[in-house]
Amino acid sequence: MSMVLPSCTHRDGRIGSDTATVSTVPSTSDLTLSEQERRTLIVWAVECVRRVLPLFESTHPDDDRLHQGLVVLR
Repeated sequence: MSMVLPSCTHRDGRIGSDTATVSTVPSTSDLTLSEQERRTLIVWAVECVRRVLPLFESTHPDDDRLHQGLVVLR
């Protein structure tokens, strides 16, 4: 199975659509991050969503899934 993950930001701060391809999806038994590392990763992901939310909402005004996801995580 192949999965494409969008990047969040470029090193210069631009928000981009570059992608990285992951050739296989790991099993949950393969997780090697500690709970604290997973929490840090979640905080990073939430910040990425917050940065792109205005752009997403301007192009998809009737789709509130990202906004509702952030509400749940607060």
